[in-house]
Amino acid sequence: MKNNMILLCLVALNLVTLGCHAQKINETAVTFLCDATDQTVFDAIESDFNQNLNTFFTNTGIGTIDFGQRLTIRMAAIDESDQLSLQSRSIALTDKRVSKKEAERQRNPRPLLELISTELAKYKQLSEKTMTSSPIIDVTLKVFREMNTEAREIIVISTDGLENSNYANFYKNIPTSEQAVEKLISKIDPILLAEAKEQIALTDPEVVVVLKPNDKVKKTAELKKFYNEFFRQLGVNTIRFIDSLNNNPRLP
Repeated sequence: MKNNMILLCLVALNLVTLGCHAQKINETAVTFLCDATDQTVFDAIESDFNQNLNTFFTNTGIGTIDFGQRLTIRMAAIDESDQLSLQSRSIALTDKRVSKKEAERQRNPRPLLELISTELAKYKQLSEKTMTSSPIIDVTLKVFREMNTEAREIIVISTDGLENSNYANFYKNIPTSEQAVEKLISKIDPILLAEAKEQIALTDPEVVVVLKPNDKVKKTAELKKFYNEFFRQLGVNTIRFIDSLNNNPRLP
């Protein structure tokens, strides 16, 4: 009996000790959605990543992690298929007991940068194909649907913004009024729309639209009006427009 009591005390002490080192992990998840439906536009997107990604991480404050934090990077392309193929990788620092050298290893962003580089190379090949549609809306909604409600979610959409699908052809007309955007939203698959809006309500994501110029249609002001109204009707509270990753989106 005495031995059993000693054993129970040791188990309890061990659990308390582990609890001192354990902590709820605060996760930040950044999804980069890259438009590969136009080669010229994608070339500008790729150049932006190569030159300005570090600045974006610095400006947003997500470039480094401390104890109790996890950073997840997701990558996906917009192509004419309207399918979402998310690739992700994470780094995390979860235990204070590790050495300084091990902590530096765990917070090293190299795995994230390798993912970004690998995926951009794939998207470049995609962009070299001739595509007849650009389903930005559907793919974006599918990204919303996959968000982690336990994480801070930042969605970065690098695109020319020119939707060309069953919903609308922005090369011909860009809806900007509340009623016109509402009419477009009414065409979206109701299940996809409901699931995306539910995740938005639970997660409160921050959306950054990196709007790249397209020489075929120069209507930046109209595009901003559409996407601002579109995301507002979905329930997104934080929407930022920038033209390059080196611009500070001033996220909350």
